[in-house]
Amino acid sequence: MKRASFVRLRQIAFRLIGLGILALILFKIDLRATATALVNLHGSYLLLAIAASLPLFGLKAWRWQEMLKMQGIRYPWRDAFLAFVAGLFLGLVTPGRVGEMSKALYLKQDRGVPASIGLANVLMDRLFDLYTILVLGSAGLVWFRLLPTWALVLVVAGTVASILLPAVLLSERLAAWGLALLRHIPLLRRYDARLTGATERFQQGLRPLLTLRLMGPLLLTQVAYLLFFVQGQLLALAVDLPIGYFYLAVCLSVAGVITLLPVSISGLGTRDATLIALFAPLGIAPAQTMAFSTLYFLTFYVVGGAIGAVAWQIKPLREKA
Repeated sequence: MKRASFVRLRQIAFRLIGLGILALILFKIDLRATATALVNLHGSYLLLAIAASLPLFGLKAWRWQEMLKMQGIRYPWRDAFLAFVAGLFLGLVTPGRVGEMSKALYLKQDRGVPASIGLANVLMDRLFDLYTILVLGSAGLVWFRLLPTWALVLVVAGTVASILLPAVLLSERLAAWGLALLRHIPLLRRYDARLTGATERFQQGLRPLLTLRLMGPLLLTQVAYLLFFVQGQLLALAVDLPIGYFYLAVCLSVAGVITLLPVSISGLGTRDATLIALFAPLGIAPAQTMAFSTLYFLTFYVVGGAIGAVAWQIKPLREKA
């Protein structure tokens, strides 16, 4: 019990790191300039960015539905959309967006899909997003020379290693090696048969996704991110930020990777600091960046979270799932 409380306190402490960074930023910047930029923003651009959220969610839900079809799982559009958007809401309020894994629970609840198969699908869905921002972010960092050479080498190496992850997950030899290590942990020995079965089902669920048919969901991912970056560009126009589409896409990709770290609440602080550092070479003042970051938080977290919360109310998860 004491250990669980300690772990919980440690998790809370880590998440407060982002708030500490945010407090430091707010102490250092010209808050009056930020407020002025927000008061004088171009509301039409903000409304367009917000309105684009629904088609963005629709594209990603469609991608998920197509991946389910590859596994032989038929999931009606309404259920897929509501489960996907509700998962986004849960992801926003959990570290590293692990709440998005709730989509596997929806599949179990609505279609009786084993959790291991559902998680394989959800993992691939998440990997599409992660790989997109990883590849674009690392390519942009290299192209614009935003880091020292040694740091760029580490970024590229980490990206390549991440891309190879599905191959590692599907390797029977590596899976057996990992399970053998787990057997040395006394508390896990009693679950050996269950872990072995879950691993096999997970691999069975992932293999049907690694085919040429995956090109369809891949294309939908690219279209979705083109729209997402258009939303970012609209938010930049709303506060008169002089920043190009591709450079902004790189900045948002890098910030997206950073916010996956479980050291902040909804990326507060970590995202702001990342954008300030990446916008600085363009001569954009931190106060202007904070105005943009505020609109970003409003669009994707407050409004997006509200849409997800509505979906959660329309389609909640039953306890038995």
